[in-house]
Amino acid sequence: RASGRVLCVVAAHLMTTSRDGPRVTKHPGEVRAGELARIKAIVEAAVEPGDALVFMGDFNTPPSDARVFEGRVGDGFDTGFADGAFSWGTRTLRDAFAPVHGWADCEGVCTSKNGDRSLWIDYIFHDASLAPMERSDVSAPAGAIPDLAHPSDHLPLACTFRFS
Repeated sequence: RASGRVLCVVAAHLMTTSRDGPRVTKHPGEVRAGELARIKAIVEAAVEPGDALVFMGDFNTPPSDARVFEGRVGDGFDTGFADGAFSWGTRTLRDAFAPVHGWADCEGVCTSKNGDRSLWIDYIFHDASLAPMERSDVSAPAGAIPDLAHPSDHLPLACTFRFS
């Protein structure tokens, strides 16, 4: 508040692979890629150039699935994603947790874990006007979640930013 700057927060929950996977779509990932392209168009039209931007949520897509992030599915989608970042208009959105997962399927850390899988599928992207300061612990629990200590099959992601 003291800065007087505007912070725009965009939250998304992209389609699950149960409705965007090989058993249900001609091109698995096309629904999620289309959702990313639509969010990009909305942000480019609605967020002012000087506003800070955070884009976060459950993307239901592991870092290794570049074709969904990049929109290389079906007829293709303009998601603006390349080299681990979204380029939307004049801004570039980077993942605050990229140093943790390194854009690869990772060991020992995750954002979602159940009896079948342990995956990184949740993200917090930010533009250059924000600098990550602290990140939540995303160490993979020993067993499947939810459990008594974790009420969801997702670990909460949190990041403290400062205006740069």
